[in-house]
Amino acid sequence: MALNTEGLTVDECNFFYDSENFSLENRISDYLRTHFPPHDWSSNTDIMLLTLESMMRWGGVVDELELACQLDQWRIHGSPDLDPMPGYFLSPFMKKVITTEGYSANPHGVAEAVYKQVKDEMSRGIYLTNSHDNSCLPSSLVLGIPCFYKHHEVEMNAERICKASHSDPVVRATCIFLSLLVASLLQGQKTKDVPVLGIVKELMQKVEETLTDKSEKERFQAAFHTQYEKFSHRCDVLTTLQMLMFALSSEQLDFKEHITRIVMQGGEGVCVHASVVGGVLGLILGYSNLPQDWLIQLPQENIKFLNSKLNLLLDLFGLP
Repeated sequence: MALNTEGLTVDECNFFYDSENFSLENRISDYLRTHFPPHDWSSNTDIMLLTLESMMRWGGVVDELELACQLDQWRIHGSPDLDPMPGYFLSPFMKKVITTEGYSANPHGVAEAVYKQVKDEMSRGIYLTNSHDNSCLPSSLVLGIPCFYKHHEVEMNAERICKASHSDPVVRATCIFLSLLVASLLQGQKTKDVPVLGIVKELMQKVEETLTDKSEKERFQAAFHTQYEKFSHRCDVLTTLQMLMFALSSEQLDFKEHITRIVMQGGEGVCVHASVVGGVLGLILGYSNLPQDWLIQLPQENIKFLNSKLNLLLDLFGLP
């Protein structure tokens, strides 16, 4: 849904779309959206599914070198099962990292070098890319699944994959937090006596210990207490985190209401904002409580593709 409004202003969102009747059918056609088939999801979802596939091929084990090769192939050939066109990056920063020479052989080293380069550019007032953008966050959702019963492995996997594209410490902390949140919810830690916000607070306190810089720790903590509308960096990982906290703190967890509110904000990175908030809310509410009128708009080939990946995931867990 968020691909409908990626890169648009709030005024443009309100001009082109009706928040009361939001639909894939109404997606406008412009330069950005012509890179995707009708009703398709964004490249962020492609990258998330590549991460999940990579883990399943290795029995739940994360291998950043194997994933880096898969990302490089996706960049060139796209997704053969769905759209055999070259992968289109919504994130200029992730594109810069993955297209840098030597990436597939040394993703951590290349990502660190690009991070330092971009950080230096930003210190000189040159803002070409954002080294703490949110393009790595969708993968963090699926990294919390295979070893959800072992938090230390989830944390290690989340950090390894995050470092394959983003070296910023606050970005890594956010990735780890999201993966651990998914793992905790899969463990069934959410109960009447231990609500979601209780889990969030516990994980925040755990993850913030990975940050050694005082200002970075304060920025990370602030994301859990600041209303997202007050945060100016639209595609920053902390913006996504604030939107997630806004949703989880609401009296009613209404999936369609929260996702529509996010999508109608538009801006850079809105696809990731909606993916992360939708992913966590979907895990809490369950598939049966997702808006069916949205689900049926997905192309049949996408649904078949997702079902095949789900079956492989169930096989990995030994479930029927």
